[in-house]
Amino acid sequence: MIQAPQSERSSFSLPAHLYPDEVLDDLTISPYASYTSLSECPPTVLSSWLDKLSPQGNYVFQRRFVRFDGKNLMYFT
Repeated sequence: MIQAPQSERSSFSLPAHLYPDEVLDDLTISPYASYTSLSECPPTVLSSWLDKLSPQGNYVFQRRFVRFDGKNLMYFT
């Protein structure tokens, strides 16, 4: 088993300036709630390759490229 290095803080948290309006977003209902504009893409916080196990459970690793923008986790095959 490989142990990940431990830091002083054991949890991962994002900087507060990345989601200042999140509480207001949760309280506001917009008629365009499902509309997403490509011109308003939030900046990417993290992006990297992720090795994950196959969902079929046959112990084959699958490699996916993932991007996290502070609110959404997107993965690409």
